[in-house]
Amino acid sequence: MKPSRTISTTSSFSTRVELFFKNPDDLKDRIRFLQSEGISRFNIVNKDKKDTMNVWIDSIREVYPESNICAHYSLKYNKVPRKGIAEQRDPFLKDLEEDYCNADEILLISGSGKKTTQWNTIEALKAVQDIKSTSAESSSKKTKPKISVAYNPYFPSSSDQEEENRRLEEKFATGCVSKIYLQFGTDLNSLKNGIEFCYSKAKELNYDDISIAGSLFLPTKQLIAQQKFRPWNGVFLSQEFLSGPEHATAIVSEMIKIYMKNNIELLWEAPGIRTEKDMGMVHDIMERAVGSKDDEITGNKETVSSSTTGTSNSDIDISATKRPKLMINNARSSLEKKNIIRSDDPCLLIFGTHDVRLQDNKAVEEATRRHKIVLPVFLWTKEDSDGMWSAKGAIAVCLQDALYSLETSLQSFDLHLECRLCTNTDDGPEHGVTEIRDLIDKVGAKAVFWNKEFTPEGRKRGDFRKDFLIKRGVQVYETQSSLLYDPDKIELSSDFDGGHFATLMPFLNNCRKNFGPPPRPTPRVDTFRLLEETSLPTYTDSISTSTVNDLNIVKVTGNHKWDEPIRKRFPMSEKAANDAMEVFARNGMKKYEMERSRADQDGATSQLSPHLRIGTLSPNQLYWRIEDSGLSPKTLARRLIWRDLAYYQLSVFPDMRTRCIRSHYEDMEWVDGPDEEERRFHAWKTGMTGFPIVDAGMRELYATGWMTQSIRMVVASFLVEYLRVNWTKGCEWFHYTLVDADSAINAMMWQNAGRSGIDQWNFILSPTTASQDSTGAYTQRWVPELADLPTSALIHRPWEGSIDVLLQAKVVLGRTYPHRIVTDLKAERQLSVDSTLSMRRKSQEYNDSRGYDLIQLPNGSKTIVFTKKEYRINENGGLLKNDPTSVRRKKTTRRKRK
Repeated sequence: MKPSRTISTTSSFSTRVELFFKNPDDLKDRIRFLQSEGISRFNIVNKDKKDTMNVWIDSIREVYPESNICAHYSLKYNKVPRKGIAEQRDPFLKDLEEDYCNADEILLISGSGKKTTQWNTIEALKAVQDIKSTSAESSSKKTKPKISVAYNPYFPSSSDQEEENRRLEEKFATGCVSKIYLQFGTDLNSLKNGIEFCYSKAKELNYDDISIAGSLFLPTKQLIAQQKFRPWNGVFLSQEFLSGPEHATAIVSEMIKIYMKNNIELLWEAPGIRTEKDMGMVHDIMERAVGSKDDEITGNKETVSSSTTGTSNSDIDISATKRPKLMINNARSSLEKKNIIRSDDPCLLIFGTHDVRLQDNKAVEEATRRHKIVLPVFLWTKEDSDGMWSAKGAIAVCLQDALYSLETSLQSFDLHLECRLCTNTDDGPEHGVTEIRDLIDKVGAKAVFWNKEFTPEGRKRGDFRKDFLIKRGVQVYETQSSLLYDPDKIELSSDFDGGHFATLMPFLNNCRKNFGPPPRPTPRVDTFRLLEETSLPTYTDSISTSTVNDLNIVKVTGNHKWDEPIRKRFPMSEKAANDAMEVFARNGMKKYEMERSRADQDGATSQLSPHLRIGTLSPNQLYWRIEDSGLSPKTLARRLIWRDLAYYQLSVFPDMRTRCIRSHYEDMEWVDGPDEEERRFHAWKTGMTGFPIVDAGMRELYATGWMTQSIRMVVASFLVEYLRVNWTKGCEWFHYTLVDADSAINAMMWQNAGRSGIDQWNFILSPTTASQDSTGAYTQRWVPELADLPTSALIHRPWEGSIDVLLQAKVVLGRTYPHRIVTDLKAERQLSVDSTLSMRRKSQEYNDSRGYDLIQLPNGSKTIVFTKKEYRINENGGLLKNDPTSVRRKKTTRRKRK
């Protein structure tokens, strides 16, 4: 005899199945099978105008008279061709009267997304509304089927979601809606928001008896493969869901929990449940959602209660005398497998300015995995707001918006982000320990969690807090979640090892050899589950709560709202970061490999660096999205390694943001006199140098906080090589104006541009050829004074135009656009080279026998770093024409490869 594993539908919680069949006989067999499994609620899809809905409904009634039937009506497939709204109404109402009268529900469907036709669900509901009002007194007629509508809470675009919400309100306004069917998607936060919207609007419009059903997919390999190859319109699935049944099952399980918590009926969509194997999979997923252990489930009935409504989702019978092999045994997440008992003691979870996210955040995972009660905290210290390398200027705008988003995300889990404005004492910085102590005392926290920040000030702050907490007997958990690899665990040889010390290839090879590939990001569904099961301390009422608004992170004075273009161009949230990553992965990755240096091409770069810097996106998420794309975009992946390399260099040389790594370069002579330096620097930073590509870049930077990497290199090279201004001034200005201001990456770039870094640039970028803007479109946008010049060559070199051509384009050099701040680039460049050689000749102790620079490491040893050929000198200060040692090394390398 077959074991009993029925799913009862007698409670407030019930299960429906969307039917997939070939003919009426096949339909009857399907109903018999599902009836034996305890399923009594069915949905019939409508995919063709010729569908015989009345025959199918009668076939179900013949087998299972007490069943509940929802028949779908497609307005698209049943539409009368080339007719307006008025001509559609009567055929529609006739169909309902003749073919759908024996159904319990009718689900009106007009398709997902923007409506290209006037005949849609809203107009159909108005037709039903009119017929109801005219037949209101006819009470002798049999009960009419209830009318249901579909709602999609998963639109990636906020404007599309707002339109979907507006349409649902219009449907409600007809007074004809009895039930809402939620479409399937995988963004669990969007699902929660959608459910809240449905219930709140129903209450607002006095829909006291509204009910909701939520769609589910059976996460089989076949379905996932189908959705990858040909996704259904309006069904938005994450890469995590599409990665395979393990993650897909976890997501579906969490959806079921949300549905049950909100008294929402389950609908297993077509192809639905057709076999015992399918039913076994449903039971396994249900068991996972209920959260029972195997020995508690076997032979027993499990009751699940709703924690929010107080109603009981009882009578869910998932028992079995002989259970098939559970799919969930292989579907348990990495977080579940760690099997750590969660403490009932509260803890603090401290966010920084570099990890403002919930997903793939190790501190969040550790805190919620180890503790049931968590107080999220953000501390805004004086060092954060006023320090030289703090989050100020453009990046403060991104930080503030990211914190707003984090605040909202935590609220969706009934958690609160406690924000504190920290002050210093007369003895110096306290790094927020007074506020931490106050929170610990009030909530009784026994542990504190945070992610390490690998800057000198971040290390100092972390050490100060850790020492303070350990002395008070509070457990401290420091994790790493902002880089692919932990720089504190990396040790590089000071010798030449496939490249000079702390350059890309030796660093990359060392990481791969010792640590393997970066860890995959934690599945979103795992983090979601942990946060769902986490609560705030009960003592939070005693806390004087404050919000992000109270911190005054962004200071905008006067009428110039300089922050608005930044907020518009860079929406900062986890969702925005993930959406931008997906758009780039699908549409921009190939273009990036070929055209990343082009500033005049839209979509040539990802513009994800602000998200990486603030932490709304983890580097692991981006790394594995690149790797899993199948496109093998080597350059973009290596840019992520460059980030880690910059922090490794900063860990070795903590003063590299202000002092030369090649310490003897501190004696470099730049342009003569502070007045001339200031004149040149001011022209550069305000975009008034007279060199259009430079000015375009600097104007874009000041207006939006952004410029592409190729333009950053152009303007940096120009400041150092041609204006001969100390690289430290450019470094500091970039930190203030960039939305992705990262003091480690910024310093590494400027050090190399200024020749004093570990890997000085082996090139000079011309400010006149402007290969980054070959069409001139970029410069025309940001230097509109030159937009009417007839050719791109003149746009980049207006001084070459005749007076007549310039006047025709309304360009008067020195009036409408500045004269060049320096006119003889070759001479300026030679002065720069001479200054470098002069400094090197005075520092022979840092010059090796082949003319390469030496740098001193923290352990006192010296190592060779790459030195550009034009700067290589012998022990007498003479220029070296060739490097025979280098030639021999190349020949040896070739022989080894053979």
